[in-house]
Order: sequence, then structure tokens, then C-alpha cells
Amino acid sequence: MNPHAKLGHELAAVLLLAGAASADAGGERGRTPLEVGCRKQLLVDERFIERAENVVLTMNPPAKAGPVLLPDRPWESAELGFGLSIVDGADRKEMWYWGEPRSGEVLLCLATSSDGVSWTKPNLGLVDFEGSTANNIVYRALGEKFVYRDAAAPAHQRYKMVLRNAQGGRDPRPKGMYAAYSADGLRWSDPVRVLPVEPDTITEFFFDARLGKYVIYTRLWNPLRRVGRIESGDVLAPWPVRAYRKRSSDPAAYLLAVEGRSGRDAFDKNAGDPETAPLMDEAFGTDALDPPGLDHYHAAVLPYPAAQDAYFMFPAAFLHAPDDAMLGPVDAQMAVSRDGLRFRRVDPRPYLRLGPSGARDGGQIYMGIGAVAAGDEIFQYYAGYAQLHGEGRRYGAGHMDRWGGIFRAVQRRDGFVSADAGYAGGFLLTPALVHRGTRLELNVDTSAAGVARVAIEDREGKPLPGYAAEDCDPISGNFVRKTVSWHGRDDLGALAGRPVRLRFVMRSAKLFAFQFVGSDGRACD
Repeated sequence: MNPHAKLGHELAAVLLLAGAASADAGGERGRTPLEVGCRKQLLVDERFIERAENVVLTMNPPAKAGPVLLPDRPWESAELGFGLSIVDGADRKEMWYWGEPRSGEVLLCLATSSDGVSWTKPNLGLVDFEGSTANNIVYRALGEKFVYRDAAAPAHQRYKMVLRNAQGGRDPRPKGMYAAYSADGLRWSDPVRVLPVEPDTITEFFFDARLGKYVIYTRLWNPLRRVGRIESGDVLAPWPVRAYRKRSSDPAAYLLAVEGRSGRDAFDKNAGDPETAPLMDEAFGTDALDPPGLDHYHAAVLPYPAAQDAYFMFPAAFLHAPDDAMLGPVDAQMAVSRDGLRFRRVDPRPYLRLGPSGARDGGQIYMGIGAVAAGDEIFQYYAGYAQLHGEGRRYGAGHMDRWGGIFRAVQRRDGFVSADAGYAGGFLLTPALVHRGTRLELNVDTSAAGVARVAIEDREGKPLPGYAAEDCDPISGNFVRKTVSWHGRDDLGALAGRPVRLRFVMRSAKLFAFQFVGSDGRACD
């Protein structure tokens, strides 16, 4: 028996089940088909699941690949790594991170790489530290900082930074969030105040081309830490939002809080009218499944432009000790969104687990903001620490190894979530789709003993002639881009613009993404 016939024989029961289920398509007939064009589509939620049997959505944690930067400089003697952001340039990767000496300053530092694996700390000659500029320090004023490379901005504002000032007498400027810009990421404009509160966390942002606006993620309280969201046409101007902290279970207890005051007098006159400005949206927070005392420290949002409508968040989950709200472990979870407005978790278990007790990442993990695309992999980075949150800087400069470092994690391209079928087999049926491609590609992993096939059906759930599941050439193996064929034919150009449904029939398989592409394998939008 040839391999194709053998695989077909083994799948016979699953194919019969899939064929019997086709009759349930009637409830879908009246819906407007989903326009997928030639964009990549990720299986991160139920958008593409009209019906499924023995298929579940599964979060896929990355593989830890060890440290890339360790605290080996005097200006990193108290801490290294928190506030991590990554710029994935074509020729140079940039990593912005905090270095903290024993003085308690928060110093913005820069590391660079050509491949995302090996990183160096260049001597920039910009900032004096203990009588020398031979260091990789970029900026030392104000408090915690986040850097973003803005491809949509004019050249002199190509880099943008938000800074938190909560230093009291250390910096004479009023508390709040500030913003600055730079042409090269090294020499910065004077910061301007854009929010009259300081949310006590990493405040991050990016330009969302889908909205044509900047989206800002920061902290709000409800009553513990949650992730808030702001939209702004200009991140360098006062943000158009009524900032608040909510420390009460009372739904009406939305209070402005600036240096201990609340109400209209606390709202900066340059930020607009507090009664007409919108409240900050809540993008993510805990739910009923979470244990008491758990909240989320910061967001780490990753827009995923390689696919249509895909945003990921890697919030830092902080479990407070019963008798100390500032003491406890922190790890990284994952949530998904189609629009960046509201995120939900596919699985509340850790996306990145803590290392063994005593390891450099055994007490706290904070995911970096941004990633590096490397062939068929995605490199993510995180700051890890041996001690728990709130344990204090008790180890000192002589024990910098206890202050962890910056680590790399390796994720499969498109691999954050998959639709998984077990060894007994199962299927996933999409709603009606309209595409504009000529071939169908899958990101799929069946390993050795699994298999996947695709049927193309009409809106009534009837397989198109020649495109039934039993006509599909079986797919077995691990592929980031695998062209689907039916009896050796893969040209779907005649179906472009026509509503069709895809039925994925799988055994022991993980389906990450699908995409209709042009005849040359490229997206055709």
C-alpha cells in the first residue's frame, strides 16, 4: 500500500465523521462571508471555528534559550533589565533596558545585535557616570522609560520615549508621564508632560496603522492592578483621557489622582476638560478563575503585523503574599485580541514559567516589549530575577548574579496559539470565507504519526467537486509554510472571490495559521 493510500485508510473514520457533519452548515448560510483576502489568518480564537469536534485551542509557550545580557557593569549593580523594549531593524537590532546603580537612579541603556542572539553593550560616550562616558547609557533624567521606533513619524521624531516622573524632590518637574523624541535614539528633546498622573508601571505605546492612531497601555486600578488603554493622535501632546485610579469596588469611584488629590483641581489644564475627556478603557484584568491577590503588573503588548487582526499581550502576573501586598512571585501570561481593545487569555497558565528557585529567573519574569523575527522563529526577550518582588535590594553590588539578567525565548513563527486535534482525530469547520489567492498554505505540525487534510466546501457545507477531504493529498510533518493540494493540484484561482468554507480534518496535529497566497507564494493583497 502506498503512503497516501495508507494514510487515507487510517483517516477513514475521521473523514466519515467530517462528511456527516457537513449538513450542519445551514445555520451559517445567511451570514456575511469573512473577507480574508491574502492575509495570514491565525487560529487564536473562535473567529474561524464555525464548528469543531475533538479540536481545542492551545497556548504554546516558547522555549527558553538562556541569558543574552547579564549585570556586569557598575551602572547595573542594583538591577538590570526591567523596562525592556526591542527594535527589530533590518541591519541592527536594538534593545533598550534599565540599568540601576546602587544610587537608585533609573538609567536608560542600549544594547545592539546583528542577529538577535549575541548582544553587545557599546560605549556611546554620551552620559557621564562616575567621571566617565565610556558606557552604554543613553539617558538618566526622570524615572522609568520606554522607547519606541516610530516608522510612521518624520525623521527627526523617528524614536519616541515616554518617561515616568515619580521621584519627588529628585526631579523638580511635577509628577506625571512625559514624552520626548529623537532622530537617532541617542540625543533626545526636552520631555513634555502628557499625563498628570504617574501610573507606577511601564507605560508603553505603538502606532496602530489599522486605527491611524497611537495606542497607549498603562496601569489602572479596579481595585487591584489592571491594564488601561488610551488612544491618541499624537503621543507627544497631552493625552486625551481622564486618567484615574480606581481603588474601590464602587463602580462610580472613578477618581483622578495626582499627588494625593482628586477631582477637577487635580486635572492638568493642558490635558483638557476632565468631565468631557473619556475615561481610560480597561484592556485586560483578572477574572473569576484567578486566585485572590493576583493582579497584572504591566502589559507588554505585541501587535503582530504579519497576520490580519492579531494582537498579543504578555502581562506580568503578580501573586501577592497574604500578609504583604508588595511581596510575591511574578511570571508572564498571554492574552489575545483581534483589535487591541480588549484582550482575553486562551489559557491562564504561564506563557513563561519561573525558573527553579534560586535561578536567575526563579522569582520574577517580565516580558520585554517587542520581538525579533528570525527566519521561521520569533525571538522574545524577558527580564528575570532570582528574588521575589518586594524582597528589596539586599544582595548589593557584590551579588549582581542574584539580580538576574535579560533572557531570550524562542517561539515558532505564528506559533503562539494553535488549534489542536488529538490522536483519535477531529475536525474544524470555518465560516464562509472570501479569498483572492491562487494557493492555500498552512502553518501546521503533525509530527510523525499525525496527518492533516483540507476540504473546500460551499456555503451549504457540500464539498466542491475534487476538493473533498478524501481528495486532499495528506500532509504529514512539521511545516511553517505548506501548500495544500488535491490529487496534485494546488491552483485555487477559480475559487477567488467565491464564498467557500474550509474543513480541516486532522489527527495528532497542531494548526497555527492558514493563508491564501499568489502563485509565487507571496501575499497578493
